[in-house]
Amino acid sequence: MNLNELLCLLMFAAVMATMMAGFPVAFTLSGVGIGFALLGSALEVFEWRTMGGVMGRLYGIMSNEMLVAIPLFVFMGFMLEKSKTAERLLETTSRLFGTLSGGLAFTVVAVGTLLSAATGMVAATVATLALISIPAM
Repeated sequence: MNLNELLCLLMFAAVMATMMAGFPVAFTLSGVGIGFALLGSALEVFEWRTMGGVMGRLYGIMSNEMLVAIPLFVFMGFMLEKSKTAERLLETTSRLFGTLSGGLAFTVVAVGTLLSAATGMVAATVATLALISIPAM
């Protein structure tokens, strides 16, 4: 096993250990990444000048207009849940399917279909459905 493979396994173990310790994912990934970049630079298996391109990549990702919509869709799902609109939709649809066997499953699928058409994103729909349908289940 060469040094690169050993550092790769150590990095994976460090990420798992810090996440299991309860650190937030963003801080875990960035902290472990920078720490192992420093370690790799000290062991001369990583060139530190490679880190110079990181800011350009981050700016390119943040300026992508397509990715701006993602937090807005999640916010829309959150607002549907907080305004009780999605919950009222679930209750109304459950009256329609309540008499059938497995009516709650039909209700969640129907509400999921309607919410995904309204929000336009799967993550927002899943978050909203999880918040409103788990108590009913």
